Amino acid sequence: MKHPILTTVMTVALGALGTSAWAAGDATNRTTPNRAADGTMSAPANGTNSTQPSRSAGQVVSDASITAKVKASLIGDETTKARQINVDTSRGVVKLTGAVDSQAAVDRAVQIARSTEGVHSVQNQLTVGTR
Repeated sequence: MKHPILTTVMTVALGALGTSAWAAGDATNRTTPNRAADGTMSAPANGTNSTQPSRSAGQVVSDASITAKVKASLIGDETTKARQINVDTSRGVVKLTGAVDSQAAVDRAVQIARSTEGVHSVQNQLTVGTR
């Protein structure tokens, strides 16, 4: 195998993907707030507090794929240390968090994320220094 790290990342991502897609399958009424008799809004009864619409299983799969691609690219890059960078994707928006060693690592991570197919935008929350 030419890229064992990439293969490992993709295997882990696909495992998480299956779990996420399964969980997204039962999305009914998860994100709809409840309206009380007095007109006030409350969180849904199932304990979630999001008011955004649920993502479809296809969107979850797409987001997991984007996350895996970004993470694999970060691992393969000499400037970034992927173990220091957390990557989360929702609806094509990639959020980068964590503490890295240099501004060059921040800039490179953002560049990698932006150039990844399927990414609509990047939220950079990386900091330089220790966590």
